Amino acid sequence: NVKKYETMRWFKSLMPFTAIAAMYTVNNQAAILILGWLSDPSEVAYLRIADRMAQIVVIALTVANVVSGPQIARFAKMHDYDRLEKTARHSVRLALVIAFPIIIIYFLFGNSLIELAFGDEYSSNVWFPLVLISAGQFVNVFFGSVGNVLNMTGNEKFSLIGVVLGLSANIILSIILIPQYHSVGAAIACAVGIMVWNITLAVFVKMKLNIRTMPF
Repeated sequence: NVKKYETMRWFKSLMPFTAIAAMYTVNNQAAILILGWLSDPSEVAYLRIADRMAQIVVIALTVANVVSGPQIARFAKMHDYDRLEKTARHSVRLALVIAFPIIIIYFLFGNSLIELAFGDEYSSNVWFPLVLISAGQFVNVFFGSVGNVLNMTGNEKFSLIGVVLGLSANIILSIILIPQYHSVGAAIACAVGIMVWNITLAVFVKMKLNIRTMPF
């Protein structure tokens, strides 16, 4: 018998993935947009630089996801969650080896790096938002491939819930903190949003699959 494509089933699966991608994009820009609305343009510049530099921290996890993704997909299809867990935890350990020194460099020498690249004005205003967002991204790396694991095991709707909660925390805190703390408030909102999103996904991974993706 020739298999027929189950159009409705594919469509139902596609919708959460589309929503996740859209929410992820909005989450990355929400604090910047609200900062532009509630504060000065110079504060937006400080946050943009901090955010771009902090993205370097999470590159390690992106690479680890690309490398481990095919194995995670294969083990998910086989319902071999023991090997899936080992693969996910091994990949996050490698990502942390790369991410941890970057965090240390930003913490100890971030001011000097910013001053060298952008000047004195930026070094005094970008460093603290950079440290805050980098801390959030480090938590992202620490929790590992939680989104990939949920998506590849048919639990993408739980992945979407986590992203929505993270975005909600980001927006609410941005509105509360930005009027008083400007780019620092936006950075706190970004970091907390990332943490809420990752912790939520980690809880769902444990609940649905009884595994962990963290390194320890």
